[in-house]
Amino acid sequence: MVQHNVPAYLVNTGWVGASASSGAKRIKLPLTRAIIHAILDGSIENSDFDTDPYFHLKIPKSLGEIHRSILNPLHAWTNDKEYHSAARRLVKKFQENYGKYDLGDSEVRQSGPTI
Repeated sequence: MVQHNVPAYLVNTGWVGASASSGAKRIKLPLTRAIIHAILDGSIENSDFDTDPYFHLKIPKSLGEIHRSILNPLHAWTNDKEYHSAARRLVKKFQENYGKYDLGDSEVRQSGPTI
């Protein structure tokens, strides 16, 4: 990916605004399609981006008519404290999982999520 400068995108097709066990609603299929279309036609690259503090992913601040709460989980959760607590728990799970499969590649180890 680095050698050929190939972009990668992560698209949420799951729950928005809270954990799956909370009863939160899933992202609607037309919104998922709109995000995919913005990726495929390249218009996503014209966006301004925020950076997720835990996973260091670039998140579009806006994307056409899609509300920012769909794009950025920080804006979707009504309780900031619960969001940050859930995000930290997820980071710890990723870090524990990385430890199980660590093949000694420091670049991979250092690219994971952080608290």
